[in-house]
Amino acid sequence: MTPNRSLRTDRESTADRLPAEPRAKLRAAFAMAPESLRTQVFSPEQLDALGRRLDLAPTVLQSRSDVERLPGADRLELLITGWGCPVLDEALLERLPALRYVIHSAGSVKPFVTDALWERGVHVSSQAAANAVPVAEYTVAMIVLANKGVFTMARRAQRGEPDPDIRTELAGAGNYGKVVGVIGASQVGALVLRMLAAYDLRLLVADPTLDEAGAAALGARLVPLDALVRESDVVSVHAPSLPETHGLIGTDELDAMRPGATLINTSRAELVDQDALLRVAATGRISAILDLVHVGASGRALARLDNVVVTPHLAGSVGVELHRLGAGALDEVRRATDGAPLQHPVDPRNLARSA
Repeated sequence: MTPNRSLRTDRESTADRLPAEPRAKLRAAFAMAPESLRTQVFSPEQLDALGRRLDLAPTVLQSRSDVERLPGADRLELLITGWGCPVLDEALLERLPALRYVIHSAGSVKPFVTDALWERGVHVSSQAAANAVPVAEYTVAMIVLANKGVFTMARRAQRGEPDPDIRTELAGAGNYGKVVGVIGASQVGALVLRMLAAYDLRLLVADPTLDEAGAAALGARLVPLDALVRESDVVSVHAPSLPETHGLIGTDELDAMRPGATLINTSRAELVDQDALLRVAATGRISAILDLVHVGASGRALARLDNVVVTPHLAGSVGVELHRLGAGALDEVRRATDGAPLQHPVDPRNLARSA
């Protein structure tokens, strides 16, 4: 008997319309400390979206003991990490044999990754690019305000002094034609240069890993460090913290800066010789904007100077800006669950030279 062709076709069409078998959710957990970071970094909507994509463990892993006590830790395939993540060394990874992805919801992964992670072929992603945005925004704002003389004038107003004669006392203020030197074409440094392209400024960059073509692509001229500090009205530090960069801005560099110039540091405190900066800034010859200082007498003394602005390490993501990190991590989770390449993978070969 000849099969009914139309009936067979109808059945095949019906089968094509049936939903595919749902893909099993990846078993996942948050690893960060304190536990409250989960709701600070991720909005309620982002947490809901993660819950739809992942089979999330109820416990936030804040320590090694949390991992060791977690039922089913051996089935965890993905960790959403943040500040305070336990160090993922060989011993801890023995408890996580199924781990395939580490999606970091902050910047540097250096505090918790180890060679054991790379040896196991775990895919690691970071939100360093997202965290660079507010740091660059802060830096650009400070450059513009420093060149305008805003901080000096604000201090005068606080003391109740009369308004300045703008035509005489502020004759050298403003941004038009000023020279801004960026030390380090890092993610933040490069973004600062791109943002400053919208201003009528002359841009310099010093970075041993950059060539002239790379600097030109960022709208800047590549110069040695000594030339940059000597020629710039504002010097902004964005180099990574490495043994060879500690004290990068020391007595020689500070003494070479132009009278009236401003030093901005949003990188790491150890890149600037703080005692040398206090000595030079105390003379009033240069100003400084420091998003972080070493704790101690010299840090307190710097904060008291009229020509120094100290902020409590707030250039990076704070408040609602943390949700940008959450959005980026959520996007990486989507890619992982869809089997797509991660957008911001961490290359272990470059990790030693990064911030």
